[in-house]
Amino acid sequence: MTRGLLPASYRPLLRTPTVGRALGTSLLARVGWPAGGLAVVLLTVERTGSYASGGLVSAVWVLGAGLGSLFWSRLVDRGRPPRRVLLGTATVSAAGLVVLALVPTSSTPVLAGITGSAALFGSPVPAVARALWPVLLPEGDARTAMYSLEATVQELVFITGPSLAGAAAAVASPAAAVLLAAGLTIAGVTAFAVTPGLHRVAGGDRPPVELRQLRPLVPLYAAGFLLLCGLSWAEVGVIGAAGAAGATAAAGALFAVWSAGSLVGGLIGGAWPPRRGPARRLLVLLVGVAVSHLALAAYGGLLSLGAMLLVAGALVAP
Repeated sequence: MTRGLLPASYRPLLRTPTVGRALGTSLLARVGWPAGGLAVVLLTVERTGSYASGGLVSAVWVLGAGLGSLFWSRLVDRGRPPRRVLLGTATVSAAGLVVLALVPTSSTPVLAGITGSAALFGSPVPAVARALWPVLLPEGDARTAMYSLEATVQELVFITGPSLAGAAAAVASPAAAVLLAAGLTIAGVTAFAVTPGLHRVAGGDRPPVELRQLRPLVPLYAAGFLLLCGLSWAEVGVIGAAGAAGATAAAGALFAVWSAGSLVGGLIGGAWPPRRGPARRLLVLLVGVAVSHLALAAYGGLLSLGAMLLVAGALVAP
């Protein structure tokens, strides 16, 4: 990422001691998740011959990771050492992926069950990272800029992870892609777990959050949930389109193009603050995401699909 592409408000953050390292290792620790998301679907489709089974396993992967993250993040809030939680969950999740790759089953329930177990133990890296920024950046404006920067550059994770998984599936096999995701998970989380200052994230004596305090956030939770559902369905559709063209492993490259568009869109969005407030911008962007992804159904080939994904992705990160 060049100096010219990075908005001026972001540059001082990376010059702050340990912030650049924390951001870099937190991104590395997340690469295994999108790599695993593509790899488990490719493995399921290969073994069952069914994209419906692939869609089911994809849903289990996303739902399991979401539910698991809530539990593991809460453990950190209650004072459990973040390093121990991160390394423990990463080890179990990676072991689940290894079992998935090595057990030669074509049963959809078995594949979904093993996938769900691996997903449930996904390390809560994003939650811990976002709790780390107030520790490293005490100023409110700096924290706000950091959250925006993180949301944008994490698209690098969704470029790298699927690309690596797709390449591994094409060169070796989907099982090799799953094993690669396991290795990336262990290596990345280990690098993040030794970040200076991480021990200060544990909640300890903080008072518990009451449900009534979260009610104003319900519309945002609902929007985020529905957006994630739509993007997950689009992922399975992209894999199906690549498979129909006889190049299933090309889905990794298509995902990379999709995320590259989101990265560029996020950088542009970060450089142009909303003039009429964030609520209006969010509404416009959600409508734009819906329309642009609906248009994907009219693709005429993988090249045109890639071009359409580039445009559609540009609206996601903002």
